[in-house]
This record gives sequence, C-alpha cells and structure tokens, in this order.
Amino acid sequence: MTVTGPNATSENIVVNGTDFTFDKPGVYNVTVIATNAAGLSTTIQKQFVVYIPVTVEVKPNVIKGNKGVFTVHVGLPEGFNSKDFNLNTATLNGVKALTSNSGYYNQAKLGQFKFERSDFTWTTSDVTIEFRCYINGYLVVGQTTVKVHQ
Repeated sequence: MTVTGPNATSENIVVNGTDFTFDKPGVYNVTVIATNAAGLSTTIQKQFVVYIPVTVEVKPNVIKGNKGVFTVHVGLPEGFNSKDFNLNTATLNGVKALTSNSGYYNQAKLGQFKFERSDFTWTTSDVTIEFRCYINGYLVVGQTTVKVHQ
C-alpha cells in the first residue's frame, strides 16, 4: 500500500501488517495493490480527507423556529488560530453563514459565526448540527445538539 499525504513530495510505502496514521489534516491518496497466489492483481485507489475536529457551541442554547440570528462559537484545537477561518466556506448543516457585512468577517476571526434561523427547517426538539469550514485550506468539522422550540 502506498500513501501520499498533504504536501508530500514522495509516497509512504506501508508494508503488510503495519499501520499508517493519518496524523495531519488534509487530503490523502491511498493506493492498495492486492495480488493473489496465482499472480492476479487488483488496484484500488481512494482519497481521504482528514479534518480538524472542533468544538461547537450554539448561542442561545435553545433555538426558536422563527426569524432572527443565532451565533455558533467554534473552538479550535491547540496549534490553530481562529483568525484564519474562511467565513465564505462556513456552513451549518449545509446552510451558509451570514457574510453580508464586515462585522461577520471580524466575528469569524474570533471563531463566531452568525446564521439566520429561518434558513433552517427545524423539525424536532433536539437537532444535531454539523459545522464545516476551512482554515488555511484545511477542513474543520464539529457537531453538537441543540434544543428547538417551535
């Protein structure tokens, strides 16, 4: 098996029975060549995206299913800086963060993202939300559950 990691200049060769750790965020390309006793081979290629896990907190703690804005606070692991968030890539359950003024961009640099409640379909009282965004070209992903009152 060969693995090419983010910004790699060469492939890592992984021998049968050994492990490989995807220890940096980014895109990895993996190629596996399996050969049976008769000498017949099959090649499988797969691409993996390793993301940066983040913590997500929604304010207010309870979402009302009406119009208005709510805030999502995103915490990065050590070694990453929130000033590098790309607000234009921020989504929550596929809904884009608000970007209509410079204040939203300034808040994103603090790890705070604004979303319009009416852009979502709130169907249950407990909703799992997934935040996605890019920071310096690397994907960040985090989830939490929020309470919804209709």
